[in-house]
Order: sequence, then structure tokens, then C-alpha cells
Amino acid sequence: MVKHNNVIPNNHFRKHWQRNVRVWLNQSQRKHRRLIARRAKAASLSPRPIEALRPAVRCQTIRYNHRPRLGRGFTLAEIKAAGLGVQFARSVGISVDHRRKNRNQESLELNKNRLLAYLNKLVLFPRNEKAPVTKAKSGILNDTPKVFFVIISGEPKGGFSINSECFAGFGQESQISIKVGIRKTQKDWRLQIH
Repeated sequence: MVKHNNVIPNNHFRKHWQRNVRVWLNQSQRKHRRLIARRAKAASLSPRPIEALRPAVRCQTIRYNHRPRLGRGFTLAEIKAAGLGVQFARSVGISVDHRRKNRNQESLELNKNRLLAYLNKLVLFPRNEKAPVTKAKSGILNDTPKVFFVIISGEPKGGFSINSECFAGFGQESQISIKVGIRKTQKDWRLQIH
């Protein structure tokens, strides 16, 4: 006889367990498809950067604040210190966060220098050939020759810059040789000791 107020033993072992099992046989193929999609996106956006430029910020709390990471966007003060406007900054691939505040001068200077380094590498091609392109509100003319540049963001985590010497004379070079040069530079950077 059953004693005490326990659960009545009615174990049901003969279930259709195959209905409750989900296999993931397409995992490797999906991984391959995502890789191809990323490469196609990068090729279609070339020579523009794949991601927007983001600021260098610190992680939260006393435990992690020694660690730098990429933030959501540059503050309005940082954009102004670099001599840019918000709309222009967004149009050339710089992310802007109107909520973040600068708590100290060091972070403001760091991100200002980050913006200026990005602007120095930036080459703007005019939509209208007759109208000159300016990089900022201050009227810096883009008088650099048409040389192929690739801008790669993410410097706090470590990144590489591609030299423009191998892409001089962009009009004469074919698109294939440019991709070969980029691949070679990436390979050389990976083989360096960090």
C-alpha cells in the first residue's frame, strides 16, 4: 500500500522520442554560407570599410575598467573637436552617439586623435566631378590623388593598415591585382609577431 502523500508512480517511458529530437545537420553548410555572404558584402562595399568607425572606451565597473573596448559612437564633443559635423560624420562611416558623455580630457583626446587618423586615411570621391569634396566644415579640400585606400577600424583590439604604395596608379591597375595586394598585405600582417 502507498504510504504518505507522494506522487503516484505512473512513469511513461514509451513516448515518441523522435518527435522531440531536432538535428542540426546543416550546421557546417550554414557556416560556409555565412562566410561567402560576408566576403560578398566586403567585396561589394570595397573600398569602403565594412563597419563604421567606433570610439575607444573603457568597460564598466571597477573590475573591468582597465580593459579598453569599442563603444557605440563618438560623442558630440569629440566630433566637434575633430572639426566635423554630425551629418557629415555619419555620411563617411563614423558612428555618433548623442547620449555618451566625456568624463575626462584623456578619452576626449584619444577619440579625437582616432577621428583625425581616420580622416587622414579617408579619400572622398566626388559624386559630381566638377564640384570639389571637402572633408570637414572647416573646408579641407581633398587634394590627394586617386589612390586606393582601405580603412580598417577596430584599433583597440589590434588592427592593420594597408599601405597605399602598392595601389598607386589606381586607374591603370585592374581590380584583380588590387585584391591580390590586399590579400598579400593581410597575410604579411598575420605573420608578424604581435
